[in-house]
Amino acid sequence: MKFDKETCENVFLESGYTWTKIDGPEEPDNWKYDASKNTLDMYGQFLFTITKFSADTIYMVNQKNRQKAYFINFNVKSQPATAITIDPEPLIIKATYPFTFKNANINDPQNFISVNDGINAKINEVVRSGCNSPKYNPEQHIAAFQLRDSLYTLYVVTTNGCPTGELSAQVLFYNNITKTFIDNSYQYKLFANYEYANNRFKPSDLRKRYKINGPDIEKLDYNHDGVTDYKFTRLWHNGTFNALSTTVLSVAKGQIDTLYSKEVPYPVTE
Repeated sequence: MKFDKETCENVFLESGYTWTKIDGPEEPDNWKYDASKNTLDMYGQFLFTITKFSADTIYMVNQKNRQKAYFINFNVKSQPATAITIDPEPLIIKATYPFTFKNANINDPQNFISVNDGINAKINEVVRSGCNSPKYNPEQHIAAFQLRDSLYTLYVVTTNGCPTGELSAQVLFYNNITKTFIDNSYQYKLFANYEYANNRFKPSDLRKRYKINGPDIEKLDYNHDGVTDYKFTRLWHNGTFNALSTTVLSVAKGQIDTLYSKEVPYPVTE
């Protein structure tokens, strides 16, 4: 970032923290920009990948916790910093069908996308509710994976450790025509399927033992009515019993409808 050599006012925002105002000239010994990698190193403590620029804002992603951050130049905005309140923007990653968590790349900024404020607010609300917390916590929110189709876009909001230490996902259905979410969602539990470490989803020992390698989320026309349906597959585990759980959902009249749901003991025995 190029700072004015005179006194300047900038604002640094990192998800999960209150904004910090930076007054004064730049500090060249403490701020390092690498054009070849498009990264900004602040004080050797914060390393950001810059994703895009606008007239008054630099958009970045913290490489440590994958949360989005911003530099906002309030001199360009011509309004006082105290008049601005910005809710943390969740990390949203563009994904494709068929979707498998172990193949999800959450480290490539080219996959990061920005959405409207209403979608951001809904994802933040889901994270707060799932974590039983009055405040959005970026340490517990991994990412929301966007799976777009012609009519509905799925946002698979993944959290780690909410509320009982489990890895879980809440699937939201967004109507691309009305620009609204349907009222209900689908709880997609992942604790027996994956572990999350070092910004990656790693298959659980049970998945590897049973060689479960198929997609987690697929789209299909289950009942051949010309409307897209959504298939969710996971390993269900209660401590002593394992089953391969398959659920097919459709959306009708703004509500989720279950077309098929079955649990088959796993591994299948003759």
